[in-house]
Formats: sequence, C-alpha cells, structure tokens
Amino acid sequence: LRTLAFWLDGQWLADMDTPVAGTPCEVVLKQGRILHVADEVAEEFPDDPDLSALGMTSYIGIPFKDEEGNVLGHLAVLDRNPLQEEENALSLMRIFAARAAAELRRIRAEARLREREEKLSRLLAAAPDAIVELDASLHIRLMNQAARKAFGFGPDTPGERSFSDCLAEESDVHLRQLIHQLRQDRKPVTPIWVPEILTGISADGVSFPVEVTLSRTDGADESSFILILRNINDRLAAEEKIRSLSRETERLREEIRSLSGFDSIIGTSLPLMRVLKAVDQVAGTDATVLISGETGTGKELIARAIHENSPRKAHSLIRVNCAAIPAGLMESEFFGHEKGAFTGATQNTRRPLRTGRRRHHFPG
Repeated sequence: LRTLAFWLDGQWLADMDTPVAGTPCEVVLKQGRILHVADEVAEEFPDDPDLSALGMTSYIGIPFKDEEGNVLGHLAVLDRNPLQEEENALSLMRIFAARAAAELRRIRAEARLREREEKLSRLLAAAPDAIVELDASLHIRLMNQAARKAFGFGPDTPGERSFSDCLAEESDVHLRQLIHQLRQDRKPVTPIWVPEILTGISADGVSFPVEVTLSRTDGADESSFILILRNINDRLAAEEKIRSLSRETERLREEIRSLSGFDSIIGTSLPLMRVLKAVDQVAGTDATVLISGETGTGKELIARAIHENSPRKAHSLIRVNCAAIPAGLMESEFFGHEKGAFTGATQNTRRPLRTGRRRHHFPG
C-alpha cells in the first residue's frame, strides 16, 4: 500500500509504503466496494499493526475506479472515535473519490502520452529518412535528425522557417499544389508517393534530388502535413553502376562468344586471325564448309571450332575418313543400303537424306 497523500493530526505525513495484506484497505481494493467499520476496527483486523499503534477505532474506505470498473486505488478515513454511518458523509466521500479517480486517470494518461512521445522521438531520431512536419503554409514544425543533416541545418536552427527555402522553385510550386489538393480532400487520406523527383537545396546551396511521400494529419485546429524525403543520389549512382556493369558484362559475353571454341587454336598471326574471323562468320549459317590444307595443319581443329560455335553444338560432331572408304561403298556408307545389295549387306540401312546437315570435307 503506497499513499499519495496522508493527513494525520493536523499535518501531512511522508508517503507510506506498507503491505496491504490483513488491512481493511485490502477489502476495498480487492473487492472494489465501500467498507465501513463503525467501531473496534483494530479488533476486526488484528493483522494491521498500524491501527493499534495509531489508536484508530473506526474506518471508512471507498475505491477509485476507471471507466471499465477496474480499481485504481482508494480513499480511506480513519478516526479514533466511532463513526456511525451517515448518508451525507458517504455521499461527500463518493464525490471526493470520483474527483480523485478522475485526477488519477488524467495523471496516468499523461504518463502514457509522455511515454509514447518519447518512443516517437526515439523513432524519429533513428529513422534513416528525412521526416519533416509542415503546416498549411509550408512552415516547418518539426524535423528529425536525418532531415537536419540532409538540408544542412544545425541543432540550433530555429523552427517555423519556410520549407520553401529548402526546395527549388519548380519543386516548391509542385509541392504546394499537392498540399492544396490534400487540403481540399476532407476524407481521411493514406500517405501518397509523389512520382516526380523534387529538387532539394541544402543550407550551403547544394541541390540534390529527393523522393517524397506526403501525408496529411488532421488536428483539432488545423491540418499538418508530413513529408518523408530520401536523397536518391546514392540510388542513382548505384543504378548507373549497375548499368555500367551490365554493359561490361555484355561486352565480356560477346568477347567470350567470339573466342568460344578457339581455345585449342594457339596463334596470333594475321593469316590465322583471318581464318578465325571466317570461322566466326560461317559458324552461325547452314552453309557447307570446305576446309583445305596440308596434312597436320589442323583442319579438324578448325572444323571443331565451327561446330562448337554453330547452333548444332549440342549434337555430336561425326568424323569420317573418306580416304579409307572404297569408292564402291561410298554411297552405302553415307546414305545406307538395301538388304542383299552386295555381299555382307545383311540388313536394311537405307535412311532418308536429311537436308540442312553440316558437312565438313578435309581434302588431303
């Protein structure tokens, strides 16, 4: 039991803090009802040592309640003489208790409000985006730390200055138009994102692009407007970096594509570069390619490079030694034969000719 005020023998006593168990106050607080003990209160509550120590004989207690009926505290009167029940006295105590309960509710509500304001202040201070509160004339009411830093304001910068000084002329005109539209709309509005990039101006005259989210809050007297601003220089620099890296990636991909399949061909001479360029040009077509050269000069490597850079690179590259095939069996080897067409033709291998197939010839 902790007292907020205690009047005894003509003077205010220091706040008391004692256990409530076993006292008449416990009945009032736990049961939420008026308790009246007209006489011998110390005998009825023997576990309360203060009653005997103070010589109290009678007790009247009435609870304080909130709007939901929960007990907030109580008002108690103790006397060294018996107190008979009088309706006028009880009515007076009810009125006094009601006023005290209202004051206690107000004090607690103010404490909760201060706590919420402190939390809000901490949130505003920690927010990475600039937050500015404006009145209808675009005068600054509040700026968080991020906003002061973005616009180059010090902690001692006076309030009530015009936010128009923080914007380029066209951005100021556009923002005023948006605020005028919000003022005309009397319905509750949700925060709106301003698609146009506004231009902010810091205290030292440096301009920077900002994204803006705008909302309206309606107070008892007038509306105010909340701006959440973000300097997008960093984002624009990041986007430009991404575009630059994308261009570089595409260039490297093109370079890799142009060199793909040439890793087995080593050389930097001008004739070889012309051959590799021709390989790159013909690989993407369906043209028949004739590769000629002396034995051991790498005709098969050139053919493999063409295959690896062609649309058919996922399929197999079939190599055939034409010189090892007798002239009479050439047709059978390439196009198949009917069963019994010649000695050893034990099955039908005839198959239709597929058009568009790449043929590599290696003369010599």
